[in-house]
Amino acid sequence: MNNFCSYPTCKISTRSAHSSPDKSKSTGIAAHICAAAKNGPRYDSNMSMAERKDISNAIWLCSNCATIIDKDPDSYPIALLKKWKHDAENRISENHGQPFLTQEEYLERFKKDLISRKEELIAIMHGSIAPSAESSAKLRGIEEKLQNVEASYEQELDLRKNIENTLANLKSSLPEEVLKHAQDKLADGNTDKAQELLEKIIDDGESNLIQAYFTNGQILENKFEYSQAFIMYEKAALLSNYEPLIVSFAAKLAYTLGRFDDALNLLDNGIESLDQNSNEAVIFLNQQGLILRAVAEYSKAIQKFKTALDTLEYLASDESFELIQTVKSNLGLVYVDQGAYPLARSVYDDLVKIEVGLYGENSVKVCTSLMMLGTICEKEREIEDAEVFYRTAYEIYAKEYGDEHPETITPLNNLAMIYVGSNPKLAETMLKKALRLRLKYYGEIHYKTATVLNNLASCYKAQNNPLKAIKFFSRALTSTLASFGDDHPEALRIKHNMALSMNEAGQEPRALELMREVANKRVSVLGAEHPLTKLSLDCLRQLEISASPEKHLEGLLSALMQAHHKQQNKPS
Repeated sequence: MNNFCSYPTCKISTRSAHSSPDKSKSTGIAAHICAAAKNGPRYDSNMSMAERKDISNAIWLCSNCATIIDKDPDSYPIALLKKWKHDAENRISENHGQPFLTQEEYLERFKKDLISRKEELIAIMHGSIAPSAESSAKLRGIEEKLQNVEASYEQELDLRKNIENTLANLKSSLPEEVLKHAQDKLADGNTDKAQELLEKIIDDGESNLIQAYFTNGQILENKFEYSQAFIMYEKAALLSNYEPLIVSFAAKLAYTLGRFDDALNLLDNGIESLDQNSNEAVIFLNQQGLILRAVAEYSKAIQKFKTALDTLEYLASDESFELIQTVKSNLGLVYVDQGAYPLARSVYDDLVKIEVGLYGENSVKVCTSLMMLGTICEKEREIEDAEVFYRTAYEIYAKEYGDEHPETITPLNNLAMIYVGSNPKLAETMLKKALRLRLKYYGEIHYKTATVLNNLASCYKAQNNPLKAIKFFSRALTSTLASFGDDHPEALRIKHNMALSMNEAGQEPRALELMREVANKRVSVLGAEHPLTKLSLDCLRQLEISASPEKHLEGLLSALMQAHHKQQNKPS
């Protein structure tokens, strides 16, 4: 058809140039669908001679494919060949008016298209290999164990002692030989047999179920089987009437798995089982506040932190002092998230005064509050003051731990961001060091790594390198989605920045679509009056104007005409 073979897997061109200018070469054949001769392939005796010669009984094929279909007519029946012909005609019609490309031209066009969509494909690739929340938690747990083998070994010994105590308490419920076998296995470092034994007790409905559930949960958590461990902890918490230690284990694991509602419910039950005016209840309230902040329920988080502070003020005990500082710091974080910078500044100013008085101005215990003051100054464009806070914190950490310690990365990252506008090359060097260390300690899929990836992308954006910025924004987004989910404020922040870089890279339609998604979600998550929501809405308007200036001009003219009409009709 149109000088192309109609065989679906062939489709080669059957005509080419000839050495003579008035001729062309052809390797195509108008093959018969139903044979013209009586003994030919697919002969139909009901057809007339005219029908056999008609173009409707012909299909254009290359000479090789024509030979194939006639040698094996049973594999290539009439209906199949007619379908090939129909499909070939449709294909030609659909491509009418389109340029015919050589293989080299097609590959070049494909390569350009692939390069233009490279960042999109990278994001898809990262997304396709991003682990689930449980897998991410498991990877983090393994990495943490590998980073500190000695501490991990001590934890393993503690767990074995706990299992031994549990088995001793359950001795009366077990046959002597079974207990002896389990203890022998445990001495060899085999916790699987102990787990099997505890599960048998649970299944049989024996006594001391709380201890069995809890210890089994510890074994499972130690083996990174987090979902099963949570089930054990949850059962132990329920049977123990929400004993604080068990609730803490269960809530922490639920949070790790991203099961925020489960964590909040466990903590609610734990608070109800406690004296409301106790440090234990305050700890649970503080944990609830942190979870609510993680899911951007800021008003509820503030309420939890303030309730905790009111309780601590009522208790007024020496043991409550550090807890008060912790809760106040967490409250300040929520104020920063909300854009309530004066309130946040007041919180951290007070904390710095107290911490310097207690620990000295060069103590690492002052650094968290110093960095938060730096963040607030940065948000309010007080860059010189922000640099002083960040540099002071970095120098204290570097002196205490060394400049490549995990604790030193955050102040290094913060200090680097101050230079993005004034000295982007210096910022890039510092951020690359921070990224190298974050990858070393936490791996690619971790929210702490995502923070540095996002900042490095912003650095490339400041250097007018939008394609490189998009690459790092994509990596940051993949890591953030695995840690927090699609609607988390941090994910929205990265998407906002990536949309701006896409627009700068000439990817206007994708930029507009992404910014619209961010603006809508920020309205839903943060509220219409939040500074970040207003920023995204403003950027969205600018992108819409750039995408359709004529439509925007029409809107302005219409608004002016309406205003003029109202002015004309005003009573004098």
